Amino acid sequence: MTATVEQMIDELVGLVKQAPSIKKKGFSVFNLEELFSFVDAVGFPLAGVTYEGTSQKENSVVGQPRNRSAVFLTAYFTIAIGVNYRYASETDTKPIATNLLDEVRGIVLGYSGVNNRPWRLTGETPVNADIEGAIFYGQTWETDLPVIGNSSN
Repeated sequence: MTATVEQMIDELVGLVKQAPSIKKKGFSVFNLEELFSFVDAVGFPLAGVTYEGTSQKENSVVGQPRNRSAVFLTAYFTIAIGVNYRYASETDTKPIATNLLDEVRGIVLGYSGVNNRPWRLTGETPVNADIEGAIFYGQTWETDLPVIGNSSN
């Protein structure tokens, strides 16, 4: 059975919540603006998981007997992490964010759960947010999904 997008999001949210700094502040969100709206209610640090879509893996279409076909898709997700940032203080708070990125990376990388295929990190980048006293980073994750279709032709 192929994992659903909802199951994979739930898995990533659960994995992110394993980071001691985040605990219960991991959420499934539609986009980063939705994550930003949680800041006042829950504070920092926090994390949000978004589904970014799929693409077909090259050369993955395979014919199957009895009018069935199969394809592998690569599904993409973003884990966005936000922390307090004080740019005019004596203490540099950027390491709090980068340490949290390291922690989440170590938890998710290679994990095989509901999809039975490992999570792969494809990149990290700062995320623009017009929130005073906050910085956000995004990690892009991917995994492959087998999809089997039925044809009535």
